[in-house]
Amino acid sequence: MAQGATDLLSSPEAGGRVIRGGLFRGTAYFGGALFAAGTSALLFRHLGTDDFGRYGTVAALLGIVSGISDAGLTAVGSRELALAEPDHAMRLQRNLVSLRIAITPLGILAATIFAAIAYDRTMVYGTLLGGLGVALVNTQATMMLPLSVELRLGTVALFELARAALGFVVVLLLVVAGATLVPLLGAQIPVGLVLIAVTPLVIRVRRSLIPGLDAVTARELVREALPLAIALTMNVVYFRVLMIMTSLLASSTATGLFATSFQIFAVLFSLPLLVLSSALPLLSVAGRDDDDRLRFGLQRMTEVALAISIVFVLGIVAAAPWAIPFLGGDAFRDAVPVLQIQAFALIPVFVGQTWQLGLLSLRRQAYLTWANTGALVLVIALGAIFIPLWSAEGAAAAAVVAETGLAALVYFFLRRARRTVAPQFGLTPRVVLAALPAFAVLLVPLPWLVHAVASIAVFLVAAAALRAVPSELLKALRP
Repeated sequence: MAQGATDLLSSPEAGGRVIRGGLFRGTAYFGGALFAAGTSALLFRHLGTDDFGRYGTVAALLGIVSGISDAGLTAVGSRELALAEPDHAMRLQRNLVSLRIAITPLGILAATIFAAIAYDRTMVYGTLLGGLGVALVNTQATMMLPLSVELRLGTVALFELARAALGFVVVLLLVVAGATLVPLLGAQIPVGLVLIAVTPLVIRVRRSLIPGLDAVTARELVREALPLAIALTMNVVYFRVLMIMTSLLASSTATGLFATSFQIFAVLFSLPLLVLSSALPLLSVAGRDDDDRLRFGLQRMTEVALAISIVFVLGIVAAAPWAIPFLGGDAFRDAVPVLQIQAFALIPVFVGQTWQLGLLSLRRQAYLTWANTGALVLVIALGAIFIPLWSAEGAAAAAVVAETGLAALVYFFLRRARRTVAPQFGLTPRVVLAALPAFAVLLVPLPWLVHAVASIAVFLVAAAALRAVPSELLKALRP
């Protein structure tokens, strides 16, 4: 498995396959986002503002559990599987599955204890039941790591789309049955069970899915993953701490409004890492063998990530006045400016996650700990100031500033790790110049659909005229 994968990752065709695979995953993600939007609409209308605030708070806790229980194993596992010999790759995969199964219950226990201290009994039960769903879904994601290393990204995309579709179906059935908050928080349990049952059908070496733990391989994985685990713990807490702080520092209505924006933003937040992480095995091989190739890859990924993030921001700012009332009704209309502010955080999220992959490929994951620690301190300080002053809008503004600070720190550490591979300005000024008239369109009083179409069209036309799109991207998409 691994030797063939390593040869493929070193070949000239690998870049094109990663780009096309990223496109597959991005397309599937959009399909999944439609199911997620349907799921959110069901929850908005079924639970109401206050109960949805409670749902969003528990979902944030479960997101922390998911990130912490990953413990850096997904990223490190993907990198090590790409570089390992076949026999060692099988041992690595079996140990990854075992470690995931062993670590996740610890995160669920910690979240449940926190819920018992801070919230009521219903939220405690919801955290415990939702945690079981997290354990199943995350274990299945670890089982699929060989597909990413072999660049079978179309299959990965199908599973990601299936997860969102199954989640929508389960929530729909629960809502029709009149389910309360706790059963709705456990909706991921049947989703995880179905996906785990199907996964062995697409894995070539099924023995690699059988849990197996040996001391040498486990120590090797833990040693590599520990710095990244600390960094990801900081990142997960940092991303969701504003939701928790809002629930403690603001009114229940403000918590519901920020939970609405946060729920939509959380769906989009996962997109850059989902798509860009497809390139991690390729970047890992380049980081070991070829600085020039790594520098070229990071440069082009940064430029594409910046352009795509601007398209998302334009679309969200334009569509928010329609989308939020459509999903939740007029009771959630006050969440529109909250989402429009928070949308701008996507720009540093997209480019910053590209640079994080650069540090991972260089085995400098310890630097991510320092970057995320700084961002966590920053977001807590900003939240403590902004939330009492401006409520939900203040939490959204704190998110934008903190994400920008995190991206700046990651870039600083990437240059410190290996200055020669850090992206330069390149096409960035052209992308920014193309964005200016597009954002100007949003200032003109127009219907939301005209705003969205016109602003994005202006940006794409200006980007094409200024040659702000990397030629390699267009070449990889040709038949």
